[in-house]
Amino acid sequence: MEMKDYIFKYELKDAWGMPLRGIVIGKDNAILFGCGTKEKNISINMDMIIPILEKYVDKLEAIDTFELPLPGVLDGFTSLISFKLNDKLYNYDFSNLAFYEDEDIDNNKELTIIFNFLLELNNELTKQNKEIEKYFVLSYDEEEDEEEIIKKKLHKRVYNKKTKQTGIIFDIIYNEELNKYVYMFEDDELSDINPYFEEDLEVIKEEDK
Repeated sequence: MEMKDYIFKYELKDAWGMPLRGIVIGKDNAILFGCGTKEKNISINMDMIIPILEKYVDKLEAIDTFELPLPGVLDGFTSLISFKLNDKLYNYDFSNLAFYEDEDIDNNKELTIIFNFLLELNNELTKQNKEIEKYFVLSYDEEEDEEEIIKKKLHKRVYNKKTKQTGIIFDIIYNEELNKYVYMFEDDELSDINPYFEEDLEVIKEEDK
């Protein structure tokens, strides 16, 4: 994911360098991105993030990642963090963070700094937008991506709250302009003009038919 003049970027990569989840924040907007998911534009107040970066930058600069103890499990995931302060770019990469035990962190000053930094960032970011918690992660378990979950609704009979009718979903399309999935129905010529969204629909269970 590229954004010119970004201020903060977090990216989780696997052992082969594949980007899995992340967030990049610019002056006026932020983008959530991930493997198998559509990019999402959201609003973030960067003024609330800058003080956290300023609080930890000197502490992070003093850490030698090669001297960090290893966790009990090496999962191969790497957390890449980049941010800009006073026109200077800072880059950090930390590996295998998800498998450190609380005891490991409490007994190592450098790990305590790293995890406190990530915790404060996570708390502030998710306070501004709850959806960020799915992208600001330390590991990835190959869960179904959003598109796969959405596509499972194809050919399902649903109740359309807008039209007060039931119908069969015959297509689901991601609308770039709306930044949402839109649902198309059989025998409904207007659904491509006045699209329906997930919140308009209610899947009918087999026993309710």
